[in-house]
Amino acid sequence: MQKGSRRVFYSNSSFSRICISALLILSLFVGSGSSSALAFDHRHTAFTDELQKYVGMSLVDYGSWKKSPENLKRYIDSLTAIGEEEYKSFSEDEKKALWLNAYNALTIYLVLKYYPIKGNKAYYPESSIRQIDGFWEDNKITIGGKTATLAQIEHNLLRRDFCDPRTHFAVVPAAVGGATIERVAFSAPGLDQWLDRKAREYLGSPRNVRVDTRGGTIYVPQLFRWFPLDFAKSVGLGSAFPPPTDDQIIVAYLKKKGGSDLHAQIDRIGKKDAEIKVIYEPFDWTLNDLCPESPGATKKAASSQKSEVTSLVFRSFGVAMAEPAWDSDYSKVRGVSTSGALNRPSSTPALYIFPRVLSVESVEKK
Repeated sequence: MQKGSRRVFYSNSSFSRICISALLILSLFVGSGSSSALAFDHRHTAFTDELQKYVGMSLVDYGSWKKSPENLKRYIDSLTAIGEEEYKSFSEDEKKALWLNAYNALTIYLVLKYYPIKGNKAYYPESSIRQIDGFWEDNKITIGGKTATLAQIEHNLLRRDFCDPRTHFAVVPAAVGGATIERVAFSAPGLDQWLDRKAREYLGSPRNVRVDTRGGTIYVPQLFRWFPLDFAKSVGLGSAFPPPTDDQIIVAYLKKKGGSDLHAQIDRIGKKDAEIKVIYEPFDWTLNDLCPESPGATKKAASSQKSEVTSLVFRSFGVAMAEPAWDSDYSKVRGVSTSGALNRPSSTPALYIFPRVLSVESVEKK
C-alpha cells in the first residue's frame, strides 16, 4: 500500500443501503420522464398537423386523406388511451375541447372509411353521410372511461353536460350545412372566445342566415328547429313566463350571438321579436368535400332535400310517438305548424324533432 493511501471497507448492509438509495433516485428520474412523455397533448397537435394537410376553404380533401389515414388513426388512439383518473384531472375547457375534437376526428375517419360515398336515398345527396345507416348511432369511442357514440358525444356530453349551444357551430357533421371545419384543433386556451367566433361566423354567413327586412322574415337552417331550447338559456329565456315561442328564442339568439351586422339587419325589420317570422330551411347534407369525385356531388341539395324525420320524441320521458306525415312539398309536418311548432311552457318536456336519432342513451361507463 502506498504511503498516505486509504482503503475503505463497506459492510454488506451499508453497500445494500447505498444501492437501494441509488435505485430509488434513478426510478424517480425515470418515472418523472415517463410521466412527462406520456402526458396527454392538450394542444391536440397531431390532429392539427393532419388538418393542415387536408383542409382548405373550410372543406376536407377526403380523396387525398384517404390515401394516408394512419396519422389520424394514431391521434384517435391517443384519445382512447386516456384513462379515467387522467380524464378527471382535466379542466372543463380541456374536456370540452377533447370531445369536440373527438367528434370531428372520428367523423372524418368514418367518412374516409366509406369514401367515396355513393348512396341511393333520393332525399339526400348521393355522397352525403346520411346515406350511411347508423353513422352516428353505431360507431363508438371510449375516452376517459366513457364510451359514447357520435350521437352521444353530441347530445349527451356536449349538449347536456356542458350546456353550451355554441358547440352546435363547432361539431362538424361532414355536411355543407353544418359547422365549418377548422385547420387547427380545438384546445382549452381561449376556447370561450373561439366558440364565440364560431357562432358569429356561422350566424353571419348568408348561406346559413338571411334577413328579409321588407318581408319581416328571417331564414335559418333546420338546426334551430331541432334544438330551440338549447339556445334559450343563453339569451335569458330559459325560464321566462309566459314561455317564449321557438321563433322568439331564435331571434333573440341571432341578435345576441350573430354579431353587430346581423343585429342591425334584424333591427331594420322594425318589428318586435315576437312579430318576426322565422322560416326553417332544409339542412344541406351535401358532403363537405374539397375535391368531390363527380360534378353532381357539389350540387346544392337543399331545394330538393326532404329532411328525414323518423320520430317525435319526448326526451324527458323517452316516449317515441308515431311517425309524422309530411305535406307533399315536405316543407312541414301535417298537423304541426312550421312556425313556433315546438312552443311549450318551460316546465314541460321539450318536444324535439330529431333526424334519425330517436333516443340517446346515457353515456356508458367502460
